[in-house]
Amino acid sequence: MADVAKDSKILVAARNTAITVLQEDPNLEKKENYSIRTSFAKMNKSSKIWSNIS
Repeated sequence: MADVAKDSKILVAARNTAITVLQEDPNLEKKENYSIRTSFAKMNKSSKIWSNIS
């Protein structure tokens, strides 16, 4: 887990990068986003917590 106070800069950078990736490739169909798509699919099968993340 991240420490929000200690890791805020990296968390903001990661969030901004994720937003940019999804704006440019909403379905994660580009070759460079293949690993993100497959990792998300695996996590999504085993977890129902995604609705709690903003």
